[in-house]
Amino acid sequence: MNSLRRFEEFVSDGTIKKQRRDLPRSASLVEEAEKRKAFLKEIAGKLGLSDEMRTIMLKQPMT
Repeated sequence: MNSLRRFEEFVSDGTIKKQRRDLPRSASLVEEAEKRKAFLKEIAGKLGLSDEMRTIMLKQPMT
């Protein structure tokens, strides 16, 4: 069984590279997530969905 590698090992062997923070991208992702949440909440309210059904809707991929 392989043991888990530390993050620094992935950086040192070139598997991944560090990047600078992209604050505009982060803000964009948060804004889009909030819009999707509001949309789902509105739809769930109009359809009278239970908490369980709302959870199922959230787990489904939105394409």
